[in-house]
Amino acid sequence: MKKAFAVIFDMDGTLLDNAEYHKKAWIKFLEKHGIEITAEEYHKKLFGRTSKEIMSIVFDRDLSDEEKTKFTEEKEKTYRDHFGDMLSPQQGLLDLLHELKENEIKLAVATSATEANLKFTLEQLAIEDFFLTTTNSSEISRSKPHPEIFLKTAADLGVEAERCLVFEDSPPGVEAAHKAGMRVIVVNPSEKEKIIQYTDHIFEDFNPLNYSRIVSIMNQ
Repeated sequence: MKKAFAVIFDMDGTLLDNAEYHKKAWIKFLEKHGIEITAEEYHKKLFGRTSKEIMSIVFDRDLSDEEKTKFTEEKEKTYRDHFGDMLSPQQGLLDLLHELKENEIKLAVATSATEANLKFTLEQLAIEDFFLTTTNSSEISRSKPHPEIFLKTAADLGVEAERCLVFEDSPPGVEAAHKAGMRVIVVNPSEKEKIIQYTDHIFEDFNPLNYSRIVSIMNQ
């Protein structure tokens, strides 16, 4: 019998489909600072980066760490205040979480989001009790596609990287999981053409997935 495994979830775009809300929050935030950005520019320049990485890009100048932190907190507060009540779990997520927990699978979240957004989101979705540990952007020095966030989370779980399965939605996250030596399943995929080189387990949501199917993927 193969050794036990753990499951690590990305948050934004994976636990919930909230990309549109983040885009609208960015537009509101930037409008307040006199900066205009189109949806096309958002997806080309900003999508998939951390908020702190984005700030120097949109303000088009070098920012101090203090400025990056201040602006990031402002933008994420805009997101929470305007769209927090609209957040809901990805389809099929709750059933899968319950089934994994019943089978004593260790669960974690690894997200490039801020600590405040992580806490807020898990509480809004009422799923914080499922996870043994979480990792947010303040706990790492290198963002996805670097594997640091997944390797740290695996260490915190006490599980070898090769015995971890990651749920992701974006190409940088999928690449990071692959570099960490972990199996990866994609839900709510963005840019499929950049994902298929790393995995052929791609689903629109969690509905087709259950414990038995995950065990099968882990034991391949």
